[in-house]
Amino acid sequence: MIIIPAIDLKDGKCVRLRQGRMGDPTIFSEDPLEMAEKWVRLGGERLHIVDLDGAKEGRPVHSALITRIAQAYPHMAIQVGGGIRNEATVKAYCEQGVSFVIVGTWAVREPEEVKALSRKYPKRLMVSCDVRAGVVALSGWMEESSLGTQTFLKFFEDAELASLIYTDIMRDGMATGVHIEGIRMIASQTKLPLIIAGGVHTSSDIQKLLALNIPHLEGVIVGRALYEGSIDLAEVLKILC
Repeated sequence: MIIIPAIDLKDGKCVRLRQGRMGDPTIFSEDPLEMAEKWVRLGGERLHIVDLDGAKEGRPVHSALITRIAQAYPHMAIQVGGGIRNEATVKAYCEQGVSFVIVGTWAVREPEEVKALSRKYPKRLMVSCDVRAGVVALSGWMEESSLGTQTFLKFFEDAELASLIYTDIMRDGMATGVHIEGIRMIASQTKLPLIIAGGVHTSSDIQKLLALNIPHLEGVIVGRALYEGSIDLAEVLKILC
């Protein structure tokens, strides 16, 4: 299992939200490239970058900034989401040095199209399953679909995805700790490589996830806990050694 520092972009800055609320940003850096450098220097194996403005607008807004980060660290795996709704955007990001492209809203609205694209770009697409009260959310978490989590996961089980990202929206950015029973249930519903997000607050959360012994639990995305210091990246990486 790897720790994946999150860099969320809003108005050109590195921010964190609470439960995805766009009106509740905390700015942690005016220079996202500098923040990326910090996580690389401290030993991060991968970066999770989300174009929050892109998720809201339905199109990439910070693609130039994301490209700068990808090209600055060509040996760092980078996964990017936010506003990715067509193949042209997927192709552009892949050509610009991004390792993995995350789709959420598009996967909810056009699942057959996304599944077909996963076969064209094998192991380059990730599907984001962002859940609030058992229902999959979309459009930067501002809307709710009619899909339950299990139905959504089952559809993509035979897709050529790099990973599935599961986010517990109600815990995201809230420093409440991970929902172990919820994660265990999600893991039982898919055999795809799984990345967890939402609620990670201290190193004990990392240890709880490890204790689950889920073979396909690939990584955990950590945001606010790293920025506020309740998790020290260098220290928590020692737990995983």
